[in-house]
Amino acid sequence: MKKYLPILFFCTLILGSCYKDADNTKPPQIVIETSEVFINTSISGKVLDSAGELVSDYTIMVNNEWNEVNSDGFFLKLNNLKKKGQTFYVFKNDAQIGIKTHLLVENDINHMEIWQHEVLKKEVVNKDNKTVSLNGSLVADFSNTQWDTEYNGNVIARYVDIPPSISLTQVGYNDVSDVLAIESKGGFYLNLETGEGTSIGVNPEHPIIIQANNLEDDVNSIFKFDSSEEVWVWVMDIKEGTDIELLGEGYYTFANYSSGVFVEGIVTKENKPVAYQRIDWDLANLTNTICTTEKGKWIGLLPENEDVNLNLINPCEETVQTLTLGIDLEDVQGENLIIEDNDNYQLLDMTILDCEGNVVTNPILDVSNDSGIDNYFFTSQYADRWISVCDEFTIAPINESTGEEGTEFDWSTDITGDLGVLTACDEFKDGYSWIKIQGEERFYPAFTINQDGERTILEEPDGIVKLYFKGIDEGVYDVDEVNIFINDPNFGDKGYYIKCENSPVGCGIDYFNVTHLDTGENGMIRAAFSGDVWMQTLSPQVAGIFKVEGVIVIKR
Repeated sequence: MKKYLPILFFCTLILGSCYKDADNTKPPQIVIETSEVFINTSISGKVLDSAGELVSDYTIMVNNEWNEVNSDGFFLKLNNLKKKGQTFYVFKNDAQIGIKTHLLVENDINHMEIWQHEVLKKEVVNKDNKTVSLNGSLVADFSNTQWDTEYNGNVIARYVDIPPSISLTQVGYNDVSDVLAIESKGGFYLNLETGEGTSIGVNPEHPIIIQANNLEDDVNSIFKFDSSEEVWVWVMDIKEGTDIELLGEGYYTFANYSSGVFVEGIVTKENKPVAYQRIDWDLANLTNTICTTEKGKWIGLLPENEDVNLNLINPCEETVQTLTLGIDLEDVQGENLIIEDNDNYQLLDMTILDCEGNVVTNPILDVSNDSGIDNYFFTSQYADRWISVCDEFTIAPINESTGEEGTEFDWSTDITGDLGVLTACDEFKDGYSWIKIQGEERFYPAFTINQDGERTILEEPDGIVKLYFKGIDEGVYDVDEVNIFINDPNFGDKGYYIKCENSPVGCGIDYFNVTHLDTGENGMIRAAFSGDVWMQTLSPQVAGIFKVEGVIVIKR
């Protein structure tokens, strides 16, 4: 197996400095050796409770820095993170409710989900009560346990069961410091202190015994979180009925594992990155999940010297493509996973504007479907990349700087045309109209809609802009089916005028796409258009062919 260079970083903060239920015992000395890389990057994600519901108002601690989160999701810009396994801690109401060790890509936006565990329970251990039930199948037995001091009083056990559905880490180390790809399947936390609140250690000759019964999916080992170096360390291999000897308190996870190598790459479709793509990899009884970054990059710790299946999963839990990657014995970079033709992707060819028409440079896309809501963070409004979607979904842009949210609308992979211009402005939640002429832009309130049986009219409330198209259905209309009227002296510096409401050959609008046309209650109308139109400015009056484009969105 491959060995690694010594760690250069030792975290100055252990759990005990921020959480009184600390791991202050002295387990066997294990020197972790790794070619660790320290990076600057960003993290977006969410904290979920046991039912999969979003948790809000919590604190994330990383590298001794506390980050308050007052919304459902979090977005953190952080420095000096461990690329090959950074640990994040979640606190709520002064109690720790989560922990996650995650692999990271530098100078990007990584995505992570942390699952909440319950608040610690408390039980007294004394001569009359020698066991603590961590859950229905795990019992900590203190019958033969001795402390590392001459203490004879009551001992307070603080503990919590972490269900198998929660993954605490993807990376671990064995007792000779080899890196391991692990599938974490829950575990538990256990801490001991005297009646006076002082942490108490365990005599190695007389450890705590835990009987492992009803193990989840035949897990084959148990790992302990070494809080001094913030890594997960192999404790022992186990099987049904194994006596687990615990010498130190803290977090433990049950896991399957294999010798691993770090693999980095990118996911692309039509030579453009695929952001926030979920990848489930599997090999025999070992599985795990990777998520690409905002730039489509990914890092995974995969079993060495194996052919590993990489399953690309959409938000509706459907496998849209499976790729097989041959893993060697050395770390590799540059693995490009190319997505073939597939309808479960949306190209984010769009621009997001704020209330004043300025480009939003750090937008969030709130994308929801039957399986839940995902918040996608981007570092540029020109998010010219793909995201994985269900056949139908709802999308709403959010201004990360102000928290304002724009018009929410339904979208589908069956819709022809791009997303175009979106807004992140509370004022436009009920719709908006954006028109650009010769590089000058203007927002209008949501238009009204009228239909006369053969023709549809989209009209600005004061009647200064009207668009006509010969039809009452969704679809793309020809240039001779679209007419336009504008008389707006306040548009730009000069104002614009055109009266072309009845021309049988149209007015130059050669692209007119009605993506939504639901005139019923709670319905939505959306049309996008562009063309070269003969019109004039109003002050001064100068006629010419001007480039015109726009988007009209009406919510009923």
